[in-house]
Amino acid sequence: MKERTRGKALMNVAAAGVLSIGLFSAAFIGFNSLIFAAATNEPTPLPPIVEAVAFTQNTATVTSSDAPRAEAKVEIFTNPTLTIIESPDQHFHSIPASAMSMDAAAQTGARYIWDVFGASIDGMYIQMLFAAHSSQINTWWVGNVFAENPSNPTQNYFIHPTTDEKIALPVYHFVINGITGERIDVRYMGQQGRVTSMLHGSGNAGNARMAMALVEAGWFDMDIYEQLVLAGISDNMLESYMQTATRLAQAQFNTSGVSNVQLVGLVANGMADGVVDIGALNFIASDNAGREASISIPTTDADSRSVSIATQHNDFIPGFELHEGGNGRG
Repeated sequence: MKERTRGKALMNVAAAGVLSIGLFSAAFIGFNSLIFAAATNEPTPLPPIVEAVAFTQNTATVTSSDAPRAEAKVEIFTNPTLTIIESPDQHFHSIPASAMSMDAAAQTGARYIWDVFGASIDGMYIQMLFAAHSSQINTWWVGNVFAENPSNPTQNYFIHPTTDEKIALPVYHFVINGITGERIDVRYMGQQGRVTSMLHGSGNAGNARMAMALVEAGWFDMDIYEQLVLAGISDNMLESYMQTATRLAQAQFNTSGVSNVQLVGLVANGMADGVVDIGALNFIASDNAGREASISIPTTDADSRSVSIATQHNDFIPGFELHEGGNGRG
């Protein structure tokens, strides 16, 4: 990291944030996955839905022999008992004979979640969709994992603003190769036990003021190192986040051969009273074959604990155009 020449006094500013969560469809792309608070040595338990596992700063669920494992009460993966539901959108996609079965794909997703987050999804519901898109070199099995029946949610859902319909929010979301089961994307959604209206309330005015404060502070004219200073993220904190990103990449690729781990951006939600509200740090990492993973990790005090790992962007067919003129992808 280059030497910083200004703003040293701001290194002690407390950075906290909220990573906005969108409602994930069971169809197509979910920018996908909870890990621990990367910038603290204190244990940070997962939400109650996965409270059997606690992460600390120096533990992770990677599989390489020289890497520490998470301190989990259940140390050996066993296939969970799941309620598997076919997506209502499945009629848009034919499932070929060469595809993994839905049950096998659900269990593969369960192992994926276990290896990345150290969490069992035993007793949960998975809504599965086989997706085949002409813009992609592969087909996928997409899974949304719910703590309760998604057709009748009682504790974790959005409320539709016009119909008052309860729309269940997943605990996890994953995407795997539809034929081979290769890991593509995974996300811990990070908002458990919440009822959220899809309407935007009066808080919008405050959010606009916070966003304008970023503009006035010159945030968007700064390089990433200057942004780190303004956000109060020290070199030691950044190194801890970097280690977390590396361990997540190792679990994603199922190998310790991970390279080119880089910070590529900060998610700034706004600024108030000189304090930048940072929701997440975004990284990229590559495996030995050059496949790139995009990794998003929440800040230590972020209200949302959402964590995502995505490699789906590697699979777009170069130059593909769905509509004449290039307006969209299928």
